[in-house]
Amino acid sequence: MEQEKNNNEVANRLIIVGNGYDLALGLKTSYHDFMLWLLKKGIIEFVEEFDCKHYENPIFQIQPTLSNRPPFLKDYKKELKNLSDFTSIIWKFQHVHKVIISPEKGFPESLIYECSNKKWVDIESLYFERMESLFGRIQNNLTKGELSGISSLNSQMEYLRVKLLDYIREQQSVFSKNLEKSKYDKQESFIRSFEENLSKTKNVQVPIVMFLNFNYTNTIKPFFDISEFGKHLKFKEISIHGSTIEADNNPIIFGYGDDTSKAYKEMELHQESTLRRYIKSFYYPDTHNYHNLLNFLNTDKYEVCIIGHSCGLSDKTLLKTIFEHENCISLKAYHYNGRNDHFNKRLEVSRHFDDKAKMRERLLPFDESAKIPQYINETPKNESK
Repeated sequence: MEQEKNNNEVANRLIIVGNGYDLALGLKTSYHDFMLWLLKKGIIEFVEEFDCKHYENPIFQIQPTLSNRPPFLKDYKKELKNLSDFTSIIWKFQHVHKVIISPEKGFPESLIYECSNKKWVDIESLYFERMESLFGRIQNNLTKGELSGISSLNSQMEYLRVKLLDYIREQQSVFSKNLEKSKYDKQESFIRSFEENLSKTKNVQVPIVMFLNFNYTNTIKPFFDISEFGKHLKFKEISIHGSTIEADNNPIIFGYGDDTSKAYKEMELHQESTLRRYIKSFYYPDTHNYHNLLNFLNTDKYEVCIIGHSCGLSDKTLLKTIFEHENCISLKAYHYNGRNDHFNKRLEVSRHFDDKAKMRERLLPFDESAKIPQYINETPKNESK
């Protein structure tokens, strides 16, 4: 990190990795890509398994516009393959094939119709907002109707979690096959871009580098194992929200991660525990990941690098623990598109500090060279996991 330090100072490094890293590698792991995949699978099932009559899942439903069964959707798979815009798919099938695709109850329509503008952190936050809205109407007088609404909302989250596991496994498989076939022939230069900047700390010994992986993929180790950066430093990784390649022992965590808000504290006092069914804190004890992270934080002083993580409220409890810890000496936010991206990241990071003076002291200035390298030519959308 570029700041004055004592010559003999020792500081470990914690590298927080979010979905922006996988997107930079060319993986289709955005919320938009996932929802496109989910919609296309639904249309295929509607035709092939439900005979074009009626299909539904906890997120959306598909049905013919007429009471009678529409004609078989000729060449529909070819059409789906060529369509990469969510709105275009809905328009095409409604006007050409006379099929209605509409959202189910629970999440608002924006979950479906505006998915291109949503990030993973937005969906997790949206879930809690909907739950908060339900709770605000009922408080201490739960009725059968509201209980049904809570159950429906939780079912939608579980459905997304299960389907997300399937989808990320597909993306992981593509990545692994490309790696085996040496299609990542530029991997050394990709990693070198990180190395040059991550190694710029002056007068600081870095005994341990810990990658805190918020993604469900295994895309960090294959690259850094072969790098000079990985060879000379003690390298560790924690998949804090689970992993698709070892889901039985490290199940994926999908939900909301702020249990410090006023709304949450009010829910906590209520007897209905299903209000808090998808709060991330309750899933960390499934593994040793969280305590392994705490052990790292408590071991020695550390610097934080943020790569491809939006630092949204959906991970507030965990990020606050990291950023405000007494051993944290600095925060460096990598950017993918210059000053505007870095400024927006600063706005998000500030939410995780109660002590704003401490935030100003630890958050390092904008560094033009601290740019997330892009393995593919087009610039991916910067998203959180």
